[in-house]
Formats: sequence, C-alpha cells, structure tokens
Amino acid sequence: MLKRTKRIDTGHKRLNIIPILDAVFIFIFFLLFSTQFLKIYVIESDVPIISEIPSTEVIEDEPLNLTVKISRTQIVLTKGIDNNVYKTFSRGARFYLSAVKNVVLELKKQHPKEKFVIISPEANVKYDDVIKVIDAVKKLPKGMKILSIEALGKKYQFAKIFEQIVLVPSK
Repeated sequence: MLKRTKRIDTGHKRLNIIPILDAVFIFIFFLLFSTQFLKIYVIESDVPIISEIPSTEVIEDEPLNLTVKISRTQIVLTKGIDNNVYKTFSRGARFYLSAVKNVVLELKKQHPKEKFVIISPEANVKYDDVIKVIDAVKKLPKGMKILSIEALGKKYQFAKIFEQIVLVPSK
C-alpha cells in the first residue's frame, strides 16, 4: 500500500490589513477633531543692553528708570534709581489707562532721551490687562502722529512714547 504524503502548504497567506487601516484612519479623524487650536501671541520686548564701554553721551543727573507695576487693583509708576513711587492709579477708575498715558507722556517730555520703560506685572494679572498697559505706555494718543519735544536747545521727534518695553516679573 502506498502511503500518501501530506502536502505541506508553503504558500504564504497575506495578512488582511484593511481593518487595521480603517481603525487607524478613524483614530486620526477623531484625533484631529478633538484637538483644540490655540492662538499664540507674541509680545515684542527688548532686553536692556548692558555695556562696559563708557558712553560718549552726556548722562542726566538721574536716569528716569520708569517702572510700571501692575497689580489686580492698581497701577504704580515708580521712577529713579531708588524706585520712588511717582503716581498711583486705581484700576477701578473709569479712564485709568488714559490717565497713565498722560502721565507717561509728561515724563517723556521731561526726559526726551529715555527709550526704555519697565513693565512689572504681578502673576495674577490677566494677559489682556498687561497688553492694555503696554499700549498705553508705548503708543501716542489718537490724533497725534509725531511727538515733538524741544529740550536743551535740541528738537526731538518720536513716533512712540517709549520705544522699548522691558518685561520684568513682579517680586
């Protein structure tokens, strides 16, 4: 009697990857629709330049060193090396931003060579409130395109009140 040999199937069966691809595409679909798209804003802020080379410019008696401290309830303007409180504004007041702009404008007229202002918000202050204060300190009032200042026999013209903003976290 002849023995029948078993045939061994050497052919490779293909893996059916269609269900896996379907699952991956459905997963990508749900992933895309479950993401949240965020708006990212950038605040242009300059780092103060520190130089050991002596300046050829004549330095005023005391630099302005204007610092705007922002808290939830008030805005405090300090000036000078000792950070003496110059003016305080209540944020609950109706037109506190225009009052800040007017005071900063007067300080710029007294110190036309100053370019920097330091903004120091507390951690619990909202982002929009910081931006409003930066705009009040940086931009000229509506209707004024150029700020002309005459001091010490020289004429200065500015397109912005303070050109460079330095952000410093409040202590």
